[in-house]
Amino acid sequence: MRRILSAVFSEVVGLDVDHLHLDDADPYVFVPAGIQKGGETYARDTPIELQSSLGTARVLRYYLRDCWKDTTALFPSRSSSRLTTDVLRNVVQKFAVEAEVEPYRTENNVQVGPEHVSPHLLRHSLFYREFVENERRLKGVSLRLRHRRLSTTEKFYANLIRA
Repeated sequence: MRRILSAVFSEVVGLDVDHLHLDDADPYVFVPAGIQKGGETYARDTPIELQSSLGTARVLRYYLRDCWKDTTALFPSRSSSRLTTDVLRNVVQKFAVEAEVEPYRTENNVQVGPEHVSPHLLRHSLFYREFVENERRLKGVSLRLRHRRLSTTEKFYANLIRA
């Protein structure tokens, strides 16, 4: 599980400012070939659309405008040019506690408190809410989770998939 978590985090901490395309009609993040995900390396450049309804592009524009450090990394740290995966995990957990986030854990559908939040647990929560509560189609949720194959989603969430 730690390898999967590190892959998710490495995608985020590996992003540079120039991977963002926020002024386009449909803003997106451009994930370059070579970034790791799930033990595999992206063989080709991959654009990922940012949902305008969530205001993500607007928040990122403000973040970049007020950025405190001049670096190519989208998320720099105080001691080096970019955050580490451990620092990112701690940041997510800190904000989850402050916001009193209560995501669902997929194992046995047990709801847990914010002190257990990690970026990967938020992914599980997204699946639960989209597929189980909102009854979205499995293929759509799989695409949103950015799984390369539908079988990956089926494998991880078999205990929650409707018959």
